[in-house]
Amino acid sequence: MTDVDLARSEGEVRVHVAHDEAVRLICPECGQAVPGYDTRRRQWRHLDTC
Repeated sequence: MTDVDLARSEGEVRVHVAHDEAVRLICPECGQAVPGYDTRRRQWRHLDTC
């Protein structure tokens, strides 16, 4: 996680996550290095957060 923003007026908590490019991603099943995937921006709704 790189940053957290609380936007009370908008009723949002924004969590920013980044991957360190120097760290290799390892498959938990086979143990081999794998490429990254699924890097799109996402939005989740959780009513209890705010």
